[in-house]
Amino acid sequence: MPDNAPVPGRGTWVYLVGSPQARPVRIGATTDIPAHLRGLQAGSPVPLYVMWQTRGGRALEGALHERFEDFRRHGDWYDFGDEHPVALVATAAVDLGYRALPPFGDVRPTKGEATPPPKVEPKRLEAAKARKLACLIREAFAHAGDPEHLTVADTVDFLREKDPDTWGQWDARRDRITMAGRVIATTFRAARCDVGTIRLNIPGRPTAYLLDHVIRATR
Repeated sequence: MPDNAPVPGRGTWVYLVGSPQARPVRIGATTDIPAHLRGLQAGSPVPLYVMWQTRGGRALEGALHERFEDFRRHGDWYDFGDEHPVALVATAAVDLGYRALPPFGDVRPTKGEATPPPKVEPKRLEAAKARKLACLIREAFAHAGDPEHLTVADTVDFLREKDPDTWGQWDARRDRITMAGRVIATTFRAARCDVGTIRLNIPGRPTAYLLDHVIRATR
């Protein structure tokens, strides 16, 4: 058994479990990941595998649940859309002071089951995602005539026109701009990109992005 493999009775592990065949992932905690995974697999219609784990406890599990509350589907299952869950969860754990460890061999799908997607380097993926998003927002500024700032609402509307499957998923919600804005903020925060928002001193005091911040993020 690898040195980092969880051993029953030796503390708690916080994990991310997912499937190559479905988008929702589970953020949970257990003292015995292999046994816990077998229990989850018994009730799952798709093959599951451990995407990420770290030594931690209920405090870390609770902190991750709180951080990603907006992405919760039900229980401990979360849907990050097109965002890579490992990139988001691993970065959040590091921010909270925890170190990720590579998955151990006996929790991968067995022979005959679907092959999980290849491992990615979270930092590289986060940077690529953030730059791609920054380039799209840069297009939004150009479309508006390159103003000094562009409201989050106008930005989200532009993104929705470009990619309705991703940015139109909250259309039925009254807080759709807020939801989309949180995804944008999470993407930039995960890559440590300085693309924040300002509050405009106009009626309604809407939030907006600054053009120079977006330009820097595209480089």
